[in-house]
Amino acid sequence: MVDLVMGRTDQDLLLFYFSGHAQQMNDDIYFVTGDFDKGKVKVDPGGYISMRWLHRVLYQSIEAGCALIILDCCYAGNMAEAPNGFRAG
Repeated sequence: MVDLVMGRTDQDLLLFYFSGHAQQMNDDIYFVTGDFDKGKVKVDPGGYISMRWLHRVLYQSIEAGCALIILDCCYAGNMAEAPNGFRAG
């Protein structure tokens, strides 16, 4: 994912599609993958892809180009809150 983002230009369209589960933790929402470990997220939140990270990398970087995010998971509607953080509950 990082290599893809680093190699893009302002002419590229990046598509991120995720269908699965999501977990709200540490004032963020993480996409649950096969290697997801709640304990590791508490120690190293940057070790997993979260909504806040995805928003920062795809929408706030200098060479943004175009990005389309399609989410089919719990909390998908919260993506709009990613820049400011999420409230528990």
